[in-house]
This record gives sequence, structure tokens and C-alpha cells, in this order.
Amino acid sequence: PGTARAMSNRSARYKSGSLSLAGAVAPGNGVMIGGGIFALMGQVAGLAGGLFPIAFVVAATNSSRPGTTRSRRPRGRPLADTFTVGVAIIATVSGALASIFAVSRMLPMLTETKLIPHSHFGMPGDVQKHTLVYTVVIAAVLAAVFDLSRIASIGAIFYLLMDITVHWGVLRHLHEDVGANRAVLGVAIGLDAIALGAFLIVKGTSGPLIVGVSLVSIMVVIAFERFYLRGTRARRE
Repeated sequence: PGTARAMSNRSARYKSGSLSLAGAVAPGNGVMIGGGIFALMGQVAGLAGGLFPIAFVVAATNSSRPGTTRSRRPRGRPLADTFTVGVAIIATVSGALASIFAVSRMLPMLTETKLIPHSHFGMPGDVQKHTLVYTVVIAAVLAAVFDLSRIASIGAIFYLLMDITVHWGVLRHLHEDVGANRAVLGVAIGLDAIALGAFLIVKGTSGPLIVGVSLVSIMVVIAFERFYLRGTRARRE
């Protein structure tokens, strides 16, 4: 009985004042994973210019926030929760601004290369300002229709498919021009496919609506792009 009581006391002290191994490792893993994912988006994030280091730190910090919150909660109580929520809001807003800026810089490039259509809709200013408005409006619509977890899931599916598509295009057509290693590209495609397959299986059971919306949206985008590019080639000829 004495041994059991001592173990119970140590367990109570451990739960209230110490971090578990998972809780101690989670923040570091979150930083590395968040930073790594954001680094993989080099082409897009590089368009942010001088804001790239700030956006990188924000993404890594935001990714590590759930682990930090869970590990610190037993000791900090309400004050720590309030502080963590405040920091999370700042990190989320900062990350959203960095993402919006990067996308608004990428879309004009795609517009100039005639890969996507563009319309001013009577707005003044250049193409970049217009794409910034479009990006904010689309983000607002998504936020109104879906919650943040569903938006993140849709974004993950789109990103993994985009990554596979880009790697496949380089592997098939550009690897000699850019000096890319075909083995590395093949491994990257395989890892992306594994991650995408696992994600679709998990979401297919817990959130089939997300998978359905993502697949339908992707098919609509592909069909529209094929139609648009066919018309663009016809006008050039």
C-alpha cells in the first residue's frame, strides 16, 4: 500500500507540474515540420521577397502552437490559456497575411504567362492589387462556408496534388533543362503520393465531405484550365 501511495503521489505531481515526453518533444517537432513544409513552398514563398524569413518563422511558430498549448496547460491554468490564445491569434493572422501576400504575387505571374484568365471588374490599379482583392474575397468565402480545420484539409489535398503535378512535369519535360535528379523527383512524388493516400483514407472516413469538395473542385479547375488554354492557343494561331 505504501508503494502504491508513493507512486500515486509521484503521478499526481508529474501530471500537475511536469511535461511528458510527448509534450516536451511536440514543440520542437512542430517547429521543424512547420518550417519544412513552408520551405517546400520555396517558389511561392520566395515571391514574398524580404518577408520570407518573417513568414517562415510565423509558419513554424504557428505549427508548434498546439503542442506548446497542450504541454503547458496543466501548470498555467486560465492565464496561460488566455496568453496562448492571444499569441495563436497573432500568429494565425500573421501567417494569413504572409500567405495572402505570396499568393497575390504569384497570380500576376500566372496571368502574365497566360496560364490563368484575369478581369479588372472595373477596379483601378494594377493586376497585383486585383489579385490581392480576389484572394481576400475567396478566403473570406471559404472561412464563411467551412471551419478552419476543413479549410486546412482542403488546402493539404490541393497542395499535395500540386506538388505531385509540378514534380511530374519537371520529371517528364524539364529535368534536363534544370539539371534535376530524376531519382530525387521520383522519391518526392512517391512520398507525396503516400502522404496524400493516407490523408484521403483518414479524411474519407472522418470527413467525406472534405474529400468530395476537394475532388470536385480539382476536376473543375482542370476542366476550366484545359478549356482556357485551348482557347488561348487558338487565338495565338
